[in-house]
Amino acid sequence: MVKPTLVSVILPTYNEEKNIKRVIRGIWDALLPYAPELKCEVVVVDDGDDKTSAIALSMGARVKKGERQGLGQAIIDGIRIASGDIVVVMDADGSHPASALPDMLKPILWQGVDMTIGSRYVKGGGLGDWSLGSRVKSIVGAGLMSLVTGVKDSNSGYFAFRREVIEGVELRPSSWKIMLEVLFKGHITVRREVPITFGERWNGESKNNIRERIRHAKHLIGLLAWKFRRFIQFTLVGGTGNIWHYGLLWALTEYAGLWYGFSLVIAIFVAMTNNYLINHYWTFRGEREANKNLLLGWVKFIGNSAIGDYGIALPLTIGLASGLGVWYMLASAFASVAALFFKYFVSKNWIWKSAGKKRKAHDPDYEWVSFYHGLPWQKIWKHTIANAVKKLAGDAGRTLDIGSGSSPAGLLVNHADYVGLDSDRGKMAFMKKKIMQGAQYDTGSVLSLHYPDDSFDTVLFVETIEHLRHSGDVQRALVGIRRVLKHGGTLIVATPNYGSFMGRMQDKLYGIFQRGAYADEHKVKFTPEILKETCGYHGFVFVDSIIPMGSDMVMKFRKGWKVEISGK
Repeated sequence: MVKPTLVSVILPTYNEEKNIKRVIRGIWDALLPYAPELKCEVVVVDDGDDKTSAIALSMGARVKKGERQGLGQAIIDGIRIASGDIVVVMDADGSHPASALPDMLKPILWQGVDMTIGSRYVKGGGLGDWSLGSRVKSIVGAGLMSLVTGVKDSNSGYFAFRREVIEGVELRPSSWKIMLEVLFKGHITVRREVPITFGERWNGESKNNIRERIRHAKHLIGLLAWKFRRFIQFTLVGGTGNIWHYGLLWALTEYAGLWYGFSLVIAIFVAMTNNYLINHYWTFRGEREANKNLLLGWVKFIGNSAIGDYGIALPLTIGLASGLGVWYMLASAFASVAALFFKYFVSKNWIWKSAGKKRKAHDPDYEWVSFYHGLPWQKIWKHTIANAVKKLAGDAGRTLDIGSGSSPAGLLVNHADYVGLDSDRGKMAFMKKKIMQGAQYDTGSVLSLHYPDDSFDTVLFVETIEHLRHSGDVQRALVGIRRVLKHGGTLIVATPNYGSFMGRMQDKLYGIFQRGAYADEHKVKFTPEILKETCGYHGFVFVDSIIPMGSDMVMKFRKGWKVEISGK
């Protein structure tokens, strides 16, 4: 029996006796249809002195009397005592629609998303009957915040997340915008915005007064300083370098009698060395292991600084001043800022790149992180293959995803009756921890499938067949797949296209630029003709194919009654 998933809905309140009953009833009504797979608890943290607590208790909610230290503290208190695997935070005044709860939870429960945000500014969302002035202020504020957060509505206050994303994270209740704390500090790989229509409070007065807004502004400034702390430190270090730069230039020229050109060279190298060492031991102290060779790191830093100052700042200054007529001092300031961003980016991602980010193929979360946050070309490739598989699979029915690893791609095909299979226990444990409804993850091999005959409507064999040791294993795998697949069922096979120049070239480049990945494990190599013939020998009739960019091939087969060789 599958253990039901427990969802905790946190309601911070202050004198909401006129609203609380209706809000809690709305929560029960929204989530009751999903029982028994989904269980729910409502946690009310009450800072007020009216009948809110008594009414909440009568409605079956858990109640904690708050410490009257503000809405942010009340939310954190609720999160601390909540028992759920998934936590939802929403207002208790009726402005957040309880009817949106299923849509808030589905991406987490079905697709393994870490956090969902109720958004007024994605397609389908809205602001209800808000006044024009309120709309303008909200839209402008959310737009400015989106430049920092990367989400369209970081101010809604309606959000859900897996409890594991805040493990080891200190949430500071400086204001009521706890969502920003989770968004900035949480261990979030994937987030989604869900459309909601934000309404006016039903009864009572808003608690969003001038005092709360000031606290929110301070909180926001503190969060931004925390989020960009490395860049701020990097900039401050550059400031200390300027002291060395100009101090030595002046001292060596005026007092040591050196030609200013020699003084400048010495000053630059001392300043760069100063910046390098302070950045190593302070700014990037948590990533020092990634820069074990101090001398090599220093050479990289010098080169990075030279490119930034002379390859970017100098030509940009000349271009702005001479080409566009910008005052040379202002042009130099713009160019210096551009160079600063470049130097920080290179330093962070080349010299002091965290070793923890350099995932290898056998890390439990390798496919999951690569799918969402891999290198640009890597994400494009993975999403292209996933979309091709989804298109060919159609209405997949009960699905077996062989060699699924920790990839979410198979869930895009079918998340309601899905079985992921992989021989890597770590990857299967990682996916099981996602507690996704309708998804099952088993440890096992395609060479010894333990499922009954005719168990699945669709079998996905994506980027896996090439990892089998030899052609004999390929034959065994297809025999097993045919046994567990229903008559007329669909087999989707995706593998590099070694019949094309692009396929062979991509495989070589993959091995060069994506070390630690799977390129060295590609043992059995197929052309389209060989793959059709091999599958056809085992009674799989070729139906259709997609060959993205010529480098990979995604082929759809149908299980027939008899063994036949398919071709096209």
